[in-house]
Amino acid sequence: MGIRELMSSGGVRESELTKATSIVKALNLEVAKLLAEGHEVELPHKMGTLRIRKFPHKPTPGKRVYRNVDWGRTLQWWAEDAEAKAHKRLLYQENKELYKIAWEPDMSSSHNMRYYQFRPCRSFKRELSRNIKEYGLNIAEEV
Repeated sequence: MGIRELMSSGGVRESELTKATSIVKALNLEVAKLLAEGHEVELPHKMGTLRIRKFPHKPTPGKRVYRNVDWGRTLQWWAEDAEAKAHKRLLYQENKELYKIAWEPDMSSSHNMRYYQFRPCRSFKRELSRNIKEYGLNIAEEV
């Protein structure tokens, strides 16, 4: 049952729904802010831990490596070099470390935790990336 069906059946008033939505949104923004600053977040009711994990970038031999284009550097290079722009040459990001936002439900008392997942939104990923580049967050490296 979705939110619209619940509201149409008379189960929840719209004022209660907007209040609950604003509370959840404020909580999620606070959790995102703590994670972006490099802190570990312990979820209530033994739902696990959210943390940022850092891994060394080790490409597997014989496997294709997908790299992201670094558009900031590419456009700057194209402004300086007309031949590179004419041939549409690209500069790629050089990642020495990979960062992953990990949800660890190890100590959870809930059942079927493998069916749940944590998927952060794009704006949070970008904020985290910006903080790592600017401030160099102190995150322990996983092996």
